[in-house]
Amino acid sequence: MSTTLELLPIAAGGALGAILRAMLHRGIARIGRGHRLPIGPALATLTANGLGCLALSAWLNAAPLSATGAVTWADPLVTIGVCGGLTTFSTLCGDAVRLDRAERRAAVTYLAATLAVGLGGWSLGSWIGT
Repeated sequence: MSTTLELLPIAAGGALGAILRAMLHRGIARIGRGHRLPIGPALATLTANGLGCLALSAWLNAAPLSATGAVTWADPLVTIGVCGGLTTFSTLCGDAVRLDRAERRAAVTYLAATLAVGLGGWSLGSWIGT
């Protein structure tokens, strides 16, 4: 398989993951409109990252391997593509900065919640995938 063809599943998965994140953002970011803290976008990012951790962990624990132990085309589609497009560290950082400008305690709580939700998603995904 050529390098270009190997990138197609990643591109398709990335598009799907980004669309899912955009849909989450549209649906969840409305929460807290008019509130003094920009919590809606932060909740959308927290949800996307938590779901991405869950999906990645479940996939990696249940991923099909070929007889030689090599990953299939589906592995980069899911891991790099979908989960990479769904999750976002840069948006998390931007949300934390915006929350910090409004209230430091909110930013610290958000970052702690991100760690807890990520680890929780990973644990749940590990359980689901086995």
